[in-house]
Amino acid sequence: MIKLSALILAFGWLALIAIYATGNLVWDNRLLWAAPMSFGCAATMASVTTVEDSDARALSFLVAIVGFASLLVFAVGCFFLFGLVGKG
Repeated sequence: MIKLSALILAFGWLALIAIYATGNLVWDNRLLWAAPMSFGCAATMASVTTVEDSDARALSFLVAIVGFASLLVFAVGCFFLFGLVGKG
């Protein structure tokens, strides 16, 4: 479960990088939901994972923190991206 949530988190970052790399608003509209949904899904999956091992619990907590921090980065990045695009 931890590996799956980490893979989903990585997919979210790849989607976010693709949004900024292309700069195409058609791509932005299609990928805009992929990154935050992936970040939220990874964070939720990691935070609700119940494991007995304390190391695995720490890893799931770390994935949850990185997932929610990624949501903040995504939100701020989109604000500046669309703010700059809107002023074009």
